[in-house]
Amino acid sequence: MVNEIVEGVAAAIRAKIPDARVWQMDIAQGLETPCFFIAALSPSVERRPGGGTWWRVPLDVHYFPQADGDNGELMGMADTLSLALEAIPFAGGKLRGTSRHFETEDGVLHFMVTYEASMVVTGGIPMMETLAIDQGTTER
Repeated sequence: MVNEIVEGVAAAIRAKIPDARVWQMDIAQGLETPCFFIAALSPSVERRPGGGTWWRVPLDVHYFPQADGDNGELMGMADTLSLALEAIPFAGGKLRGTSRHFETEDGVLHFMVTYEASMVVTGGIPMMETLAIDQGTTER
């Protein structure tokens, strides 16, 4: 699930910025800017009644600008990412991003966004079909 969401984010970035270099794992030494790096912060999954799961995947999309110290470039990219990551391609449809916000640190833009998705398991554990109760009272 996490990999599919990260792939959706990378696809959304490339759709807005076709020549973007997007890293999804460790960045190689000798980084060529501008580029992006997508980091999953602390994904979580919880079971739901009926066999489904609820995934929460917060991401930090790093943007390394062409020119060091160019706040104008960073703010412009924050605007672009805000639109691009509002909804990403996912499972044949779209997945909406929530909690979108950004900050800059050491000349790098950190654009944070969270994606939440439900996954339903089909098949698996059979459900109870009927229940018979034999109820009565006893004398004391």
